[in-house]
Amino acid sequence: MSYNTTKHHEDNHPSHGAVHDYVLPEENDQGNAEYKYYILPASADRFDRLVTQLRWRLNEGEGSCVYEIGVLDDGTLEGITMSQAQHYML
Repeated sequence: MSYNTTKHHEDNHPSHGAVHDYVLPEENDQGNAEYKYYILPASADRFDRLVTQLRWRLNEGEGSCVYEIGVLDDGTLEGITMSQAQHYML
């Protein structure tokens, strides 16, 4: 899967000049791609919702899905910290 990133022009954006200045296309409710800023569940209820979303995306992608971590639903690339990335790898 590939995306065209576009420059996000907001002069008063607090992180002007950083990764936040680029956006992906807004997340589509259909298809196998899911944007998540942070994916680790804080509760059992949140875990259940994440599993439901994962199943939906897998079904949409006929067994394959892509999670873009550190991305908001509007496509803004927020990024994650190294500590957060390490949690995902465990």
